[in-house]
Amino acid sequence: FKAMLVTFVSHVAFLQVDRAYGLEGLESGDGFAPAQSWLNLVEVLLHWLSVWLMQGKQTAHAGDLLAFGSQLTTFWKTLLYGLNDVCRKEPWTAHSDPFNMVFFYLIPNGFWLVLPALAVGQLGSRLLVLLQKAKRGRAA
Repeated sequence: FKAMLVTFVSHVAFLQVDRAYGLEGLESGDGFAPAQSWLNLVEVLLHWLSVWLMQGKQTAHAGDLLAFGSQLTTFWKTLLYGLNDVCRKEPWTAHSDPFNMVFFYLIPNGFWLVLPALAVGQLGSRLLVLLQKAKRGRAA
């Protein structure tokens, strides 16, 4: 229960900083945040599918490839979301004070850039090794 409460309080704070997700964003008719939210759902499904595929002997490499793609999607979607706010004529976060901006916007969104970037690096290395092995196998 405590974890749910902390998550809820953090999300409420996030909505105060980034108004695109709140009632103001919904009423504005700006479709970017709702569209991005639907993509979040697709991402989560792809992440779970990739983890499931990684468990199988015959499907592990397919899971790696799907995870690589879905993590790359998470990274670029998060970057696009931040850039969309920066490039807007009236940014959804312009009203935020520096403390709230750092702790309830930049740091949480930073995780969605750093962690997928690390995963893409790791998965990309694994996929390159597999490609090199396959290439050597064909040359022999």
